[in-house]
Amino acid sequence: MSTTRLLIVDDEDGILEVIADTLCDLPETDIVLESASSRAASALATTHFDLLITDLRMPEPDGVALLRLAHQHDPDLPVLVLTAYPSIDTAVDTMKLGATDYLTKPFVPSELLDKVKQVLRESESKRSARLRRRRHRGLGAFDDIVGVCPAMSTVFDTIQRVAEAMIDVLITGDRHR
Repeated sequence: MSTTRLLIVDDEDGILEVIADTLCDLPETDIVLESASSRAASALATTHFDLLITDLRMPEPDGVALLRLAHQHDPDLPVLVLTAYPSIDTAVDTMKLGATDYLTKPFVPSELLDKVKQVLRESESKRSARLRRRRHRGLGAFDDIVGVCPAMSTVFDTIQRVAEAMIDVLITGDRHR
């Protein structure tokens, strides 16, 4: 089983500490805390995460901008939005933009933990279903690729190792005719 990576973004250090304490017992989970949304935006652009939890109101980029950026890089990334300023309009707007859920501060830590577990289970289930559909259509097989040399064996091994990850991979090499 691979490590689950969570990115938690809030400009209040106290909230980050509460969330980290709440989620620290999740098995095989790497929690990245970020108080600067600009650094979180950079992390989203360069690192794969399994869940983003972001505050709504922060210095630029705000939570809505992070939500948009996250979905530009990974349309399937679940995003939980936190806010101390709840309104029906912001809840509807963030959900329309693809947020998985919208939670208000202050939150009950056990409810946040339950929500995170639920979102991760649903995300894993969707990912597994997509993988099964791809395999069913034959996209996971190597039948159409010809190669028996050691270099191609390395390529096939690499494909199998990264096939489960929800990342884009470009395999390049010498072109022979």
